[in-house]
Amino acid sequence: MGVRLIALTFAFCLLPGCVYDELLATHIMAGGTVQAQIDAGGMRSSTGLADNKDPLGLNGFSPYLTFGLVAGQDGAGVSAATTLTMPSVAVALNVTPLTVTRIEAHLDSTGCVGQNGIVNLRTDTALNISGDFDVTGMVSSADPTPCHLFGTLAGIPVDR
Repeated sequence: MGVRLIALTFAFCLLPGCVYDELLATHIMAGGTVQAQIDAGGMRSSTGLADNKDPLGLNGFSPYLTFGLVAGQDGAGVSAATTLTMPSVAVALNVTPLTVTRIEAHLDSTGCVGQNGIVNLRTDTALNISGDFDVTGMVSSADPTPCHLFGTLAGIPVDR
């Protein structure tokens, strides 16, 4: 009984510290602009946020656009997450069924999952990510049909 009481007391003492630390931690907010269009539909926008994991993920959410990019390796096999930690660099990523790089967008009641194309990413001096993408793929529905997804990224912050 005494060991349980000590463990319980210890847990209650740690919990406020963890919550307090989390409240004071610096959090990166979504920013910049993700713009995407599927086929002849309208161009839609959202803010975006990237993480610095390997593979790098970049996501955007708004009432009009949900966007996801997983950035794998470039043609030389170098991870985009590694390259994009430096200022003023660029990387071209191929999207194929065999690469780690994946891209998908949902807007105007439809979605497109990229299967073939290119994603160009670059950093600015503040290490924000910009670029463009142009891929063909399949509509994400019960009756998949071909689709064309293209757009731009501008000033997307990275949660490092």
